[in-house]
Amino acid sequence: MSGTESKMGLRETKKAAMRAAMSEAAARIALRQGVEGLTVAAVAEATGVSTRTFHNYFTSRDEPLVEALAARVGAIVERLSKISSEVCMVDAAEQLLIESVRADVGDGPEGMAAIFRIADFLETTSGADLSATVDAELLPIIDEFRTRHPQLGRFEAGVGLDLLATTAANALEAYYASEAPRDPEHGVELLRQAFRILRALN
Repeated sequence: MSGTESKMGLRETKKAAMRAAMSEAAARIALRQGVEGLTVAAVAEATGVSTRTFHNYFTSRDEPLVEALAARVGAIVERLSKISSEVCMVDAAEQLLIESVRADVGDGPEGMAAIFRIADFLETTSGADLSATVDAELLPIIDEFRTRHPQLGRFEAGVGLDLLATTAANALEAYYASEAPRDPEHGVELLRQAFRILRALN
């Protein structure tokens, strides 16, 4: 590899890292502060760059959120792929969430349920403009659901994922709202209670 190619590769790596940092900043702001808090200026400030630099990478505040959504979907699908496809989606999701709470990796507002919160945010604020894009980004996790439940169509799998997301969000938000220091086993019990209710609805 020539020196020029090496420099170009390094430049592309830095650009990709900056895009990822801005995407994560946008997701954190949207999840913690809502629609009002997510502005180009807020994302730029959170990543230590100017708004001009932001616009070198994205044209709107919504674009980095789309990338954050894609990254989260990819991470969840990768984790699910390590669980036998014989395990139903409800059990697999509960297992991942319990592991995350016990490992204290922040799967509360920024975890599995956040995928759907970000998607809702994008569809609410952008309407039809980004609806098709959001749907496309969610396809890998819809396909994972259908791999475990081949009898379901794409619409049915989407409804199932919405139910899973709501169940997870209710339990995790209750856990992360509790006083510090939080006991991970309390979070695990809340998840198990919530998923018991979900199963009882079958």
